[in-house]
Amino acid sequence: MEVAGDVAVEAQYLLLGELIGLDNAKRAERWADELIANSEAPGIEVIELSTISSGDRKGLIAALEALGRPVRNSRRLTDALMVRLRDEMASAALAPRQVAEMLYYFRGQCLVLTPAEQAEFSIATDKLEVADRYTGNLEQATNEFSTFLARYR
Repeated sequence: MEVAGDVAVEAQYLLLGELIGLDNAKRAERWADELIANSEAPGIEVIELSTISSGDRKGLIAALEALGRPVRNSRRLTDALMVRLRDEMASAALAPRQVAEMLYYFRGQCLVLTPAEQAEFSIATDKLEVADRYTGNLEQATNEFSTFLARYR
């Protein structure tokens, strides 16, 4: 199955959430069921994701990796993840600690940034890490990171 870009981006987002400890199994299953319902030929990867047992974390990760592979390490994924993260921060769907954990993971795994963006991103994530580890106050650092994310639409 050729995976559409939006499907691959969503799979990567769910995968990253799962890797930092968010329980995305039910969310991934609902999403896969929706894809199946809205597609004439959903593909084996989507069907497998829909039928993975909720306790099979390894299977969930493998299925999400397979669906997300087409956009991994791409500018499109970077932009989409940043927009998604910005929106979830704004709606309070993710707690500051979860935002920080996702950013730590993003930093080393899948972002494609210009040198200037990389420098700003590093400063913002370093501030989050310091706030998380030493002061316990992530609010100001998270607000500063929101400023960085504002450029993504």
